[in-house]
Amino acid sequence: MRILPISYNLYNQTRCRSTKKASQNSTITNTVAAQPVYFTASAPYAEPLRLILPHNIPDLYSNIILLDPARADELFAKQVFSRSLAQISWNITPITSSLFNIEYKFFSMLKRQAKRKPDQSLQAFVQEIAPVHREKLKALQKPILKDIEAFAPEFPGDLLEQFNYFMYVSEQKLNDKPVFIPFSVKEFRYKLNNIKKRIVKTAQSEEEINTIMKLQNIAGSITDVPKEKRLSSGFQLCAYEDKQKVMIKKFADYLERSTLAYDKDLIELTDNSEKRIHKEKADIKFNRKSFIYDLQEITDRLENRKLAHLVNKTAISLPTSKENLSAFIIKASNRSDEQIGFDLLSGSYGTVDHLKASHNGGLDTLSNYALASAYKNSLKAHKSFAEFYRQDPMIAEYAARQIDWLIYLANSYPKIFKEAGLHKSYIKHLAKTLEKLSKDPTLIFDTRRL
Repeated sequence: MRILPISYNLYNQTRCRSTKKASQNSTITNTVAAQPVYFTASAPYAEPLRLILPHNIPDLYSNIILLDPARADELFAKQVFSRSLAQISWNITPITSSLFNIEYKFFSMLKRQAKRKPDQSLQAFVQEIAPVHREKLKALQKPILKDIEAFAPEFPGDLLEQFNYFMYVSEQKLNDKPVFIPFSVKEFRYKLNNIKKRIVKTAQSEEEINTIMKLQNIAGSITDVPKEKRLSSGFQLCAYEDKQKVMIKKFADYLERSTLAYDKDLIELTDNSEKRIHKEKADIKFNRKSFIYDLQEITDRLENRKLAHLVNKTAISLPTSKENLSAFIIKASNRSDEQIGFDLLSGSYGTVDHLKASHNGGLDTLSNYALASAYKNSLKAHKSFAEFYRQDPMIAEYAARQIDWLIYLANSYPKIFKEAGLHKSYIKHLAKTLEKLSKDPTLIFDTRRL
């Protein structure tokens, strides 16, 4: 049996990136006024947890300090990421303990650059360092694409031509060459929705939110017809494509007259879509997520499921922006300043995790909730706590830190718990729930100090 030591000193010793300035700006006694935090509707009754987020709560699943979304909202309201590197550095330094490893490395580069070129913009900085990191990333990506191509002889004839063409187009993208890819309503809406998430969080006015909602309505004005149906006999493809062209023109015209007319992400999405819908080549960057999704559409049709698994597994090994600095920088090179800032911070947002998932009978009650980062919560998805725990045994220590800190708050600053409407018993419930769900008989949290 292992009893995880619960001590405030242990927590402080194991935090590796905290700074004096961070602690000075986020002290326990200086309570940040409660502001709206976008907890999902699927987590009712989570308000008490939202209200303690300003108090340096450790992530349940990693070594970071959860970022209060209200704090991030303040930064976006001030358009911090559209300012100079010196101003970005000054504003973000107090919350570096909330950055994951890759984001922290990127910010460290930014901070060093701010000393050399304090007036440089975020975009200019990213474009300056992108060429070197593009080559570094390609050096990792190309061998993986070659490994995937090596599976071609095992593909049946009816899929081989499609697979070979897909890999050819992917290599063209990787080598920054323009390609022709048919317009996809589904892909357009997916990318637009990602942009919408950022704009809703960073909007400077109600008008900007209304504009992106209107653009989304325009994008939804035609029905997305599956590829199989479009290729079937009797389908009026020309009429369907004409509707797409009308939708994109209406979208572009509205964007041009709107308050978001200078949004880089929307402009790029519109320009590339207009080229694709008129069957012109476009400068479309290689994107890991899109590559994996499109490849799986091909492998899903393979009768040989072992082959499909091997191909997909190889594709998933492509570097991600959460695990590779060069991938993060290249992703940033195609983003607006505010979107880069959103990518830097949003994974660290404090969110509510259903310890036992709703689809497995988990209740919407405070006793079934814990605070976790948006990134780790997303990774956990529908996995059980036991499965997620087995994948990363360090979760035992991360969870101990959260419980430890909650005990420290409850004992030293009971007013925080009282104002949040959170009872000390929640901590014991949390510890017992985690012990039970882990299915690890050696996992025991010491809550005797409570």
